[in-house]
Amino acid sequence: MNHKLNKEYSEIAIYEGLLPIKVTPFYKTKIEAESSVLGELGPLWRVAFPSEDRISLRSPNEVEDFVGDRSNTLGQTGTIMKYANRVLFMATSRCFGHCQYCFRTSMLAGSAAAGGSEMETESLNHLLEFLSMPPTRPPSPAAFRRTPYLSPRV
Repeated sequence: MNHKLNKEYSEIAIYEGLLPIKVTPFYKTKIEAESSVLGELGPLWRVAFPSEDRISLRSPNEVEDFVGDRSNTLGQTGTIMKYANRVLFMATSRCFGHCQYCFRTSMLAGSAAAGGSEMETESLNHLLEFLSMPPTRPPSPAAFRRTPYLSPRV
């Protein structure tokens, strides 16, 4: 494993709000087997460990919440609602491993640094109350299109 690159990423992760490197023992054995054949550029390795591009490449139009998860989160419930007829409920902010390509990094990084958290009873009750409302209450999907980076069909 590229310990120098991992150390550099770990330092950057702290101030850029990225998820720390976290790999399960099982997945690590799979990565090691793959790396013996493909080196450190194989797909399993790139999912779990940062590449030089991950650290250095930046786009002038980068948007922190590029998929709109944070702006569509319902309070502190761990619930994302981008569309009137769909709800994504995250019962925990803990992951067994952190993926370099996680699109919920901006939501999970703070809780990962704090060790993650389980949903509190109060938040769960709030979610259940919200879900019991008539389906006509939530806003339409058009209300959530806030950035020009999303296709109108998304």
